Amino acid sequence: MQVSLAQRLRFAKFGAVLSLLASCAIADPPPAVAPSQPLPPVDPQVDAILTRLEARTVTDLKARLVWEIQHDVQMNADNPEVITRKGEISYKDARPVPKFYVKFTERVSGGRKQKQEEEHLFDGRWYTELNSAAKTVTRREMRRADDPRNPFKLGDGGTFPVPFGQEKQEILREFEVRLEPAGSGDPKNTDHLVLTPHKWSRMSDDYQSLDFWVQRGGAEDGLPVKVRMAKLDGNGRLDSYVTVTFGEAKLDRGLSDNVFRINTPLGYQLIEEPLVSDPTNAPPK
Repeated sequence: MQVSLAQRLRFAKFGAVLSLLASCAIADPPPAVAPSQPLPPVDPQVDAILTRLEARTVTDLKARLVWEIQHDVQMNADNPEVITRKGEISYKDARPVPKFYVKFTERVSGGRKQKQEEEHLFDGRWYTELNSAAKTVTRREMRRADDPRNPFKLGDGGTFPVPFGQEKQEILREFEVRLEPAGSGDPKNTDHLVLTPHKWSRMSDDYQSLDFWVQRGGAEDGLPVKVRMAKLDGNGRLDSYVTVTFGEAKLDRGLSDNVFRINTPLGYQLIEEPLVSDPTNAPPK
């Protein structure tokens, strides 16, 4: 089966969340034209935090991961459905695009805790998902080997950006950013930034807001340790919150490329979905 990039973006539910991990959205169409006037001045405190975020390089990272989605926040405001998954993420900076591997081992829903075996991998070209319940390994081609664009970067058409190494000017072009006062539930020693998409942003149709909690000081200084996304439905109404929290990060330890691999276990079905030719998604010449 061959599918286009636009089609496969609807499949990659976790990839969308790693928009997840992410600071922003799965976005296939080009951005709308921004106003010709310059953007308003940035609050000095916000500017300093975004500078730290941009300057903080990550060669590789391994961390504990908690992924939480709260569905139907409008319909069930008093009793929302919340699903929590716990596991581990590995990330490695590479050229032209980074790699990540996520393994979930636990799921909590309706107060019930269950063991879960689920793996997600982006190796720079293919997005692979191992589903133990269905006994399938699905590989979807997300970019061609000769495509110079980085799907993790805001300005390159963002397939599923991650919150490491984002450029300050790209963030300010897409979002209005404000510093939120510290709250009792915030991670310790963090700055809380609220990003609201500009009306011309590619993110405005899909996200009401994005929250970053950026570590202040210590070994994780300048790293987002928590990200929350307020997602909109097709009618522009708030639909769900996705929250991703990182903990116990081990940085720049020299992760082997063998970490970023999913083998097909015996008895599992392998499904491969290569990209088809699509002029609208061709790399620039």
